[in-house]
Amino acid sequence: MIDCGPVLSEVLAAQRRDEEVVSYPSLMVYGHAIVRLSQDLGNPLLWPVGAPAERLVGAAVLLGGGTVRTQGWNSDCKGERVLLVVVSALTPLPLFSATEQAQRRGASEVVACGVDVRALDMQCFGGTWMYYPLTPPAADTTSTGARTSNSRLSINRLWRQATSSVGRTP
Repeated sequence: MIDCGPVLSEVLAAQRRDEEVVSYPSLMVYGHAIVRLSQDLGNPLLWPVGAPAERLVGAAVLLGGGTVRTQGWNSDCKGERVLLVVVSALTPLPLFSATEQAQRRGASEVVACGVDVRALDMQCFGGTWMYYPLTPPAADTTSTGARTSNSRLSINRLWRQATSSVGRTP
């Protein structure tokens, strides 16, 4: 085995995590969680951030039966609430970039969800930006939803709902 150093090891682990999340049956469970989160947030536009997120959003669109909306980053979203979806990110920079793009395209509000985003500093968004960590209840039984002081949603509740409709957990 080759010692590739800590940074490359983290990158490779994130890539493996991405593949696990977007493979069956995890893809279906996470897709249902995105559908539920989208419904709870009033059906915002979903913007995938990264190739694995594109697959996850695609699953959510199919599982949502027409209730989940998505469009590309170059589309106008004037007055829309946008939900950024990311699977894994070793830095929050992709979310910052997507947030800036959504705001330039006219979004009225930008929120995000993801499975594993490292080094996320909520203060970067002036306290108005919300991030919903998507974690299975077995891995994080203390999660209460969005990582802000005004949490409105329990991600564990979403997971229980999603897994009960699928009948299995990842």
